[in-house]
Amino acid sequence: MKNSTNNALQRFKEALAEETETEDIIMEKRVVEIFDLWVREKGYCRAEQTMQQVADSLNLSHSDLSWVCGRVYGTSFLNLRKRLRLKDAARMLVEQKNVPVAVIAARVGIPDRTNFKRQFFSEYGMNPQDWRDKHRR
Repeated sequence: MKNSTNNALQRFKEALAEETETEDIIMEKRVVEIFDLWVREKGYCRAEQTMQQVADSLNLSHSDLSWVCGRVYGTSFLNLRKRLRLKDAARMLVEQKNVPVAVIAARVGIPDRTNFKRQFFSEYGMNPQDWRDKHRR
């Protein structure tokens, strides 16, 4: 996920670089940079944040946040946040073998264990413990 996210962001930045610097392009770059920083700082791991709360915390409008998710990442804000959380969880399940699944779920921003297991199964086709067992090193 991180590589595909970085690749999408890089392609978008390259496309913008080829265009003449208009006010709209400058504003789009600013929105992309702000959101990219939020992703790199793992802002998506904060539980119980609505899209509007994230937009407000980044000093962006709801439509700017929706635009950057759709245009740059090719998905909705909620889907992107879920995929980023689950990717982190999948990595942690393998790297942090002694940390309980519920703790990892809370760390990635999904404190409800049942909801986390359902989302994880939907994304990876197995429950978190089976993922951990399968990817033991």
